[in-house]
Amino acid sequence: MQARERGIVIAKQVCSEIGTKLIDDTIFLSHTSLKKDKQDKYQVRRIYTFRYIDLESNIHEGTLILLGQEQESLLLDT
Repeated sequence: MQARERGIVIAKQVCSEIGTKLIDDTIFLSHTSLKKDKQDKYQVRRIYTFRYIDLESNIHEGTLILLGQEQESLLLDT
């Protein structure tokens, strides 16, 4: 699975868990860099942003950070 597709799966899962919906099933790559992982190997670090909508039709923004294929961080707008 490619990193972007993995990011979409994670974002959709989190949105489902909090009772919201990922808008257009889309995430946007906003930044890339290299960073060492726990095994001291360089991995591509990708920062994705996405929008989601709650039950009251309010639009929020989230940020997902992947290091290689692993989720490093997830931030949600409150």
